[in-house]
Amino acid sequence: MTILVEKAVSMSPVGKVARDVYPFSACAPGDSFLVPFGSEDPEVVGMRVRKAAMAYEERAGVSFASAVVKAPDGIRVWCVGQA
Repeated sequence: MTILVEKAVSMSPVGKVARDVYPFSACAPGDSFLVPFGSEDPEVVGMRVRKAAMAYEERAGVSFASAVVKAPDGIRVWCVGQA
């Protein structure tokens, strides 16, 4: 079996990271955004958002306090403060 080497083939994106998906950096205290959960389990979506907030904190070097609440059409995330 021969494996060919190819040149100039663009690499597919590995996946989105929190900064691409959730607008944490654009939030000021009192701001909020809705993450629709569609057919996904709301608990799973809520956990995903919480983990993304923690990753944002670590990456940005800030303390990002958020309240994540299940709404009828998604998970609402409020920025309640930055320290």
